[in-house]
Amino acid sequence: MNVLFYAIEDLPGERLQRVIEAIIPLEKIERCRSINSLALRLRQPLTDPSVAVLLTSTPNELIEIMPYRELLKDFRIVLILPDRNPATVAMGHLLRPRFVSHIDGEYLDIAAVLIKMIVKLNSTENETKTSNDWR
Repeated sequence: MNVLFYAIEDLPGERLQRVIEAIIPLEKIERCRSINSLALRLRQPLTDPSVAVLLTSTPNELIEIMPYRELLKDFRIVLILPDRNPATVAMGHLLRPRFVSHIDGEYLDIAAVLIKMIVKLNSTENETKTSNDWR
């Protein structure tokens, strides 16, 4: 499993990066620090099942990601929203995330979700390998 991690360089982004790095090997994490770098990465093909962890610091940043939601459709999205405003939450759900959290959290919920995704993806990969061995 590869993780595409989007966050600008700020304290919440650095805190979340440390959480992700505690769970995912560094070589499996790709960090994008701007909307432009995210857009460039999303235009590249996926090689493995991938997770996108998107931390949006402001509602405007979330709005800037919206044009790329079609490119995000093949990712399992973990979305961190900038606030709890109902309009922001509704907009965030347009990205079809698997999990939604908020920037003011401790990110322990995100760690638990990532661990669960890893376990599920690894068991799916093992089942596929085993079923292919029978062919």
